[in-house]
Amino acid sequence: MSGDSECGALQVWPAIYAGTPGASVAHSDRTRSDADAAWQRWHEVQTEALFSVLEQPWYRVIEQARVETLASQHLPGMAHNLAFQLSSSSALSPAAHLYHCARSALSGVAPSDGQWQVPDQMAGRWLGRLFERGRQRQLQQLSALLPVRLSEARMQLADAQGFARVIKPLVEAYARAFASAQPLPSQPMAASATAGGRKNLPSRSVERQTEQQEASYRVFSQAWDEVLGVRELRALAQQPHAALRDEIQAQARRLAQQLRKRLQSLQPHPWRFDQPQGMLDARRLTSVVTCANTAIFRQPQLASLTDASISLLLDQSGSMRGLPQQMTLLAVDLAVRALESAGVSCEVLGYGTRYAGQDNPVLDAWQAAGRPESPGRLNATRYLVYKSVRQPWRAGRGLLMRQAPLAGENIDGEALLWAARRLLKQPQRRKILLVFCDGAPHDEATIMANGPDYLRRHLHQSIAMIERGPIHLVAIGMGQGIAHYYRNSLRLQGPEAIFSVLFEQLPQLLDGSNGERFA
Repeated sequence: MSGDSECGALQVWPAIYAGTPGASVAHSDRTRSDADAAWQRWHEVQTEALFSVLEQPWYRVIEQARVETLASQHLPGMAHNLAFQLSSSSALSPAAHLYHCARSALSGVAPSDGQWQVPDQMAGRWLGRLFERGRQRQLQQLSALLPVRLSEARMQLADAQGFARVIKPLVEAYARAFASAQPLPSQPMAASATAGGRKNLPSRSVERQTEQQEASYRVFSQAWDEVLGVRELRALAQQPHAALRDEIQAQARRLAQQLRKRLQSLQPHPWRFDQPQGMLDARRLTSVVTCANTAIFRQPQLASLTDASISLLLDQSGSMRGLPQQMTLLAVDLAVRALESAGVSCEVLGYGTRYAGQDNPVLDAWQAAGRPESPGRLNATRYLVYKSVRQPWRAGRGLLMRQAPLAGENIDGEALLWAARRLLKQPQRRKILLVFCDGAPHDEATIMANGPDYLRRHLHQSIAMIERGPIHLVAIGMGQGIAHYYRNSLRLQGPEAIFSVLFEQLPQLLDGSNGERFA
């Protein structure tokens, strides 16, 4: 080791083990890197599935306080670098105030009564003055809830899931109280300087910048949204699609059997040997004579093919009519038959909107409210569950074949997050989300009020969020290239390509052998 390197090591050593700063490392750099390291070490991405898109930024504020508190408890050097001092609540944004209160409460240092008071971002604005009395009552309730939930959360500090469940009511209350506020800062502790000299920090990374943008996506009203299961879908069922009826009945069973055999070939030991009963194993016959062995039978493995769960998400908007819909139905039927017979957990979901054009009560409600700027989504989503992981395909298959494409639009970003939240609840280690769609998201009313890139931007953000987690996301484009949105994408040129694509790609998805970009 050179003299300079040795000197640098000696300077950094006290910062790590003695809680004192090393002279050669900039304070703000250490603070930022330690905050990032704490997030990577103690944050569990699965907990984010408990919260909606609008709730997640508030959850991350408290979660950042949790991981930094854990880091400070376990590593003295980090405790020094991540030191903070609770500032006056009037000088902080609501996000920064929440962070400081959380850091204080989780560290066991209770703020004074006045410091629990949640600041009002709308104070002084004409809208805030208009609703001042109700607004103050809402903030008082939030301020009363804050110490109660943070005190309970301190008991769950080391349990990420338990911690998230305890603070969920608090996060929901913040999301409601500040639903119309500006997007949250990507780094809550950077919102203000502290009296101890801690300076504003830059964003943690591009990842955190994306999370900041996600907070800007809004939904004007969820009053007309709906999720339909098998029971509700029966009421919407129509006649089977004649163009598919003969083709599926004649070919799907044979092709699904071939695909199932290919999937089962992935299993390293599809048979249990040396069994006392079952199918005769000719290779063991000689042992009957040589050592009077009676365990000369073999039995098929009954366990699941692989520790994987697949969700198939289908775009059922009006743009999928015709050949795209026929290709989707054939591909889904082949895939689910093969997966189900091979013992792979799977579910089939659909998405679209309830309304199209001007016959839209959400749009009417926005217009009746005076057309406020940036209202967010102006349509009602409709999600369909054709097959849950616990339901057999025979129950939902007929409904899918009878369900015409929805007359409405496609809001892909929210649909992806909905399907991802369902998939995260499954116990299997490998989680795969397979999306069948025909291009970019579109909703006329939402685009008219928010701009042409609003839904596309949210789709990019939703994809980025999912791909940062444990889910492997793949999109299959019905006749159109969708590589602009999805890092892993496939393109089907026609019905004749469906079997070959599934035959090649499904096994690779299940065993994780295809980590590269699809063509």
